[in-house]
Amino acid sequence: MSGNHKGYVGVYKFSRETGLSLSFIYQQIYLGKLPAKKLGRKWQISKATLAEAKARASNNIAEANGSKA
Repeated sequence: MSGNHKGYVGVYKFSRETGLSLSFIYQQIYLGKLPAKKLGRKWQISKATLAEAKARASNNIAEANGSKA
C-alpha cells in the first residue's frame, strides 16, 4: 500500500504544489492552523485543503500583480 490515502496528499506533495516550505507546513499543522491527520507515521492533508491553499496562493499572486483571478 502506498503512503497516500484516497482523498489525501502527503506533506511533501502539499509543499511542491503550494510552494510552501516543509518547516512552515509542519509548523501550521502543529499550531492547528492547517488541518491534517496522522496516518501511521506520516501527516496527510486533504485534497480539498490543498485546492483551497492553491486557490488562495493564486489570488494573492493576482492581487500582487494588480489584477483579479
